[in-house]
Amino acid sequence: MSTRRFARKLLFAATLSAFLVLVCLHPSYAYMSATGENECVIENMVRGDVIIIKYKTVNGIHYYRRWNETQGVWVDPYWIPIN
Repeated sequence: MSTRRFARKLLFAATLSAFLVLVCLHPSYAYMSATGENECVIENMVRGDVIIIKYKTVNGIHYYRRWNETQGVWVDPYWIPIN
C-alpha cells in the first residue's frame, strides 16, 4: 500500500516538474534590454515587434512614449507624464 502511495507522489512530482520546466522555458516571453541612456527596447519573441520607449523632459516634467520600431508608428497617442 505504501509503495502505491509513493509511486503516486513520485508521478505527481515528476508531472509538476515537467510542466514548470515547459512553462518557464517557453520562447514567447517578452524581455527588456537597455539600449541607451534615453530609451529601452521591449521585444516580443512571438510577433517580432520591437517597442522603444522614448523619454523627454519639458519644464522639469518627465514624459515617456512608446514607439513601435517594427511598424513605424507610435503605440501611445500622446506623451505620458512619469511623475
